[in-house]
Amino acid sequence: MTHRLTSAVRADRIVVLSHGRVVEHGTHDELLSRKGAYHRLWEQQSGFVVSLDGRRAAVTPARLRGMPAFAGIDEQSLTDLAGRFGSEHHPAGSTIVEEGEAGDKLYVIVRGTLDVTQAGPDGVERPLPALQDGDFFGEIALLDNVPRTATVRARTACLLLVLSRDEFLDVMRRSPELKAVFEHAARARRHDAPRP
Repeated sequence: MTHRLTSAVRADRIVVLSHGRVVEHGTHDELLSRKGAYHRLWEQQSGFVVSLDGRRAAVTPARLRGMPAFAGIDEQSLTDLAGRFGSEHHPAGSTIVEEGEAGDKLYVIVRGTLDVTQAGPDGVERPLPALQDGDFFGEIALLDNVPRTATVRARTACLLLVLSRDEFLDVMRRSPELKAVFEHAARARRHDAPRP
């Protein structure tokens, strides 16, 4: 059993489970051609280059383009953005950002599951939707120059791509298209479920 699809590519038969039920089975190529659950998972996980020790990562421009937020961005802007990311590794249970602290980075999840909580008016933490491979967060604090709007903790060990505030702002200045993408994402998250 594996959650890392690259280790299953050469298998004679792959079985995809969802909530304990078999939803698909077949070879890697068969499952990709069906454009179902396996295809969606493959798209989430591919395009990240991870070091052998699992502690460093890079992203390809093609992977960024595969994320809905970056789908319409020109190749040069995606290449520029991909080359600016650093990486961070966080063990399970660690806090990555704390609600109320200064926002200094944009994060893209390469591997792992992150829990997000936000304090309600009564001060009690309330869960927000979890974040998975390929999701990003942190743009609200950077765009609005405000403290983090939520707390993010690693449910599992995770590997993140990170873009510093200065790099993020430089990318926004150079690419109006990318600035529009992040502003749109921030507006949607402010409205639905604020992110850190």
